[in-house]
Amino acid sequence: MACQNAAASAKRFLGILVVMLLSDGAVTRLVAASAANPAACVAADAALAFVKASPVVVGAQQKDKWLAMFAENGLIQDPFGAIHQQGRQQQSDFWDTFISGINITFAPHYDIVTCTSVVRIVNISAITPNGCPTNMRTIIVYDLIPPPAEAHAKLPSAAKLQLASLTALWSLQERSAQLFRHTCAWKATAQMSIRMLKFLGPTGAGRYASGFFSIGKEGQSAAAAALADLAGEDGVRAFSRHFSESGSLTLHQPGSARTFVSPTAIVAGLGDWGCKLVAPPNSTVPTARRVSAEVGFACGSSKHAPGLAVIDFAADSLSLVAAAFYVGTPTGPVLSPKREQAVI
Repeated sequence: MACQNAAASAKRFLGILVVMLLSDGAVTRLVAASAANPAACVAADAALAFVKASPVVVGAQQKDKWLAMFAENGLIQDPFGAIHQQGRQQQSDFWDTFISGINITFAPHYDIVTCTSVVRIVNISAITPNGCPTNMRTIIVYDLIPPPAEAHAKLPSAAKLQLASLTALWSLQERSAQLFRHTCAWKATAQMSIRMLKFLGPTGAGRYASGFFSIGKEGQSAAAAALADLAGEDGVRAFSRHFSESGSLTLHQPGSARTFVSPTAIVAGLGDWGCKLVAPPNSTVPTARRVSAEVGFACGSSKHAPGLAVIDFAADSLSLVAAAFYVGTPTGPVLSPKREQAVI
């Protein structure tokens, strides 16, 4: 009898739970909650100090120290869509192709530090071995390996961090256009082609060449339209309609990094986020099927915090398959960048 009573009570409880979930948007909240997975965060000062060490070791041409910043299986995408170098050997090949012996200076505009990522908005000036110059505004996303759960209360110093990935967002077309304003461009291109074939092989060189074919202005317009919807009256719901059914949105901020999958979960996640898009893109960069945009958010007491929106489109349509927003306390000069001997 006791067992029967317990079973009946359990059934009643489950029935009440189902009614609760099916009422007043609780299903939406459940979907969002299951998608939210806050990671252990890296201390902001340690994260920023760590990524700022990269220009120092590159300026000194210290290859081993630069490679040691990456995890064994760390990924380099510079630029995204054209370079995909993963693992220690391919990291080394990237250095030998694009960094070794090249004079590069780094002019930071501002940095955004989030839970496990640092975004740097910079200008990178490069002079090839034969003296050909380029100067590109570049977005760099450094994804850090978070501390293990048991170390969460005792966050690591910069010396203990490693890069899971480095993703640079800049336009190959724009860089090529800059380069070919100079008569030295042909020789510089020939020298770089030889390097790529030597260290990246035909497959890697072919991938790099494919990076010239991006989603272009069509993608930039579609990304701008999606972000305009987010900033509009029906913001969150209008924005969610741009996503495919399995589309995802990741929200990076100082205290958490959370991912929401499906338009329904995205609506709930953005509704609970506490930040609102307030500034349309002032700069967009198309790379492969991705568009990156510098934007502004209002979060809490901050009326205009610089942020980054990264939008990935489907291979055969303008549906969004993934998006990521980065917003945090910006550091560094925004309008008057200072020059540093550096590279990403």
